Amino acid sequence: MNRPSENTPARHRIFRLPAGWPAHWRNLALACIMALMLSFVGFVQSWNLAFSLLNMCLISAIMSLGVNIQWGYAGLFNAGVMGFAALGGLAAVLVSMDPVPAAWAAGGGGIGLGLVIGFVTICANIYLWKRARSHGRKRYWLIGL
Repeated sequence: MNRPSENTPARHRIFRLPAGWPAHWRNLALACIMALMLSFVGFVQSWNLAFSLLNMCLISAIMSLGVNIQWGYAGLFNAGVMGFAALGGLAAVLVSMDPVPAAWAAGGGGIGLGLVIGFVTICANIYLWKRARSHGRKRYWLIGL
């Protein structure tokens, strides 16, 4: 294992083990420090907060492993991974907030009307698609217009 020398920048010497200690003890020591910090939060503030912090840490660790595998090892860029994380965050906010009556008064009817128009448009396109089978490529233009 490469041990940092005295010429190593300070950011690489933050948690250096004494000479002769096994390398896996560093991870064990960091896990113990994390457990002590979570226990401190549990005793001083509340256990609900401590378990919420632990839950968020584990979720973030699993997400970072997934992104590391996809972006790092496979070399694939996919913004969908973080897109789903953003949608999950948005869903949590929308579920936890009370509905605002002023927002429904300003655009609630427009949302309903837009859904009805979209449904009618989809039904009309399905009808036209089935009706124009014999027209070949013209039906793509018909549906597109």
